[in-house]
Amino acid sequence: MRFIDRWANSEKVKIHYLESADYNTSVTPLVYVPGALNFAEQSTDLLGKLLSRKCITMSLRGRGNSDAPKGGYSFDDHVKDLHAIISDCKVKNNSRWGIFDAYFYITKKASLV
Repeated sequence: MRFIDRWANSEKVKIHYLESADYNTSVTPLVYVPGALNFAEQSTDLLGKLLSRKCITMSLRGRGNSDAPKGGYSFDDHVKDLHAIISDCKVKNNSRWGIFDAYFYITKKASLV
């Protein structure tokens, strides 16, 4: 699976994400949120197994190729970053999948996006 580098602006912070280039538009997209110590490029092998599905994976602020501001690392900041990515890549009716801290977003904050 081939991924394209993209960036979304989240309140003046550039958040890096990868978006799969080739996918079936009739399959529900998957937005993958890695754990707090991981970044987008670490999940491409895993997501590559979902060949027909549009996959998006991100680097949390301060990780990978995302900006690393001096402040703004709260849970709510991460939720805003994810919202910026979903808005930027224009996915609708997506599934979200994540590990550790992303679990809280998925279960508690999903209604914000």
